[in-house]
Amino acid sequence: MSLTHVFRAAAEERTARRPMSRPDADGRQIGALTQHRREGISAEELRRHLGVDLNCLMNTVRLDAAVPLDDAPWVQKSVVNFGFRDLSSVSRSRHNEVLIAQAIRQTLLDHEPRLIPESIEVAPGAGDDSMVQRLIFDIQAEIRGYPADIPLGFTAEIDLGAGKMKMKGLWVQK
Repeated sequence: MSLTHVFRAAAEERTARRPMSRPDADGRQIGALTQHRREGISAEELRRHLGVDLNCLMNTVRLDAAVPLDDAPWVQKSVVNFGFRDLSSVSRSRHNEVLIAQAIRQTLLDHEPRLIPESIEVAPGAGDDSMVQRLIFDIQAEIRGYPADIPLGFTAEIDLGAGKMKMKGLWVQK
């Protein structure tokens, strides 16, 4: 469970300003974070939170699109450089499809620690000829889970004209 999930749940439930602990069945005081970690989340809730997080990640333009970070390798891999590469100057070609697939995988590796790095697969998807301004990618990975890892997949549709990416069909195996 990600820390952003705990904060998002507190904001949605309007419990952010309530006392942080409550008694459990044994009378011990436990915090809200501990309670969420003990209870876990359903596959549907996990899918919803991942969808929000991945959409934010893939539609945020990285800092290095505006400021060269060649002399700051630590900043290149940090949350300061959160997001995906700038797509405003990308045209449709087979070479660019391969580069974008590599960039999607690297972005997920750099900024989504819930995914198992070896499991991330990004492949150009099937699109029809009418989609001149769009590129499709099929993405599959596994989320670290206990007692078992959880497979997930989605399709990323990139609109080259707008420079935006849309996630479609995010699924998490139940």
